[in-house]
Amino acid sequence: KTGRIDWVTDLAEIAQKHGVNNVYGDLLEIPEEVQRRYGFAPLGAADGPVKSAIFGHNSARLYQFTRQQQLSLRNDAVSVARAAYDQHGEGRTNLRYGYMQPRAG
Repeated sequence: KTGRIDWVTDLAEIAQKHGVNNVYGDLLEIPEEVQRRYGFAPLGAADGPVKSAIFGHNSARLYQFTRQQQLSLRNDAVSVARAAYDQHGEGRTNLRYGYMQPRAG
């Protein structure tokens, strides 16, 4: 009824409460109830143009990442570990934190 969403609203209020201006938030998928109520369309595929803009291009612009810096992240250690986990891991799960490297043997 108030429009307050616990941790999301808390994050949005940090700038005003603490006098900073470098706090940015990104939106995950719009909940289906909100889509229906207000006529919003789904944001689309995780690698689609809308989510790429929200989670990548807009943030890169805010943090002043050059195109070269953005491209360099495609093969950084986290990206390589993620790709290996996606290919050889047990799949995404909430039972573990982060990407796990399988044990040899």
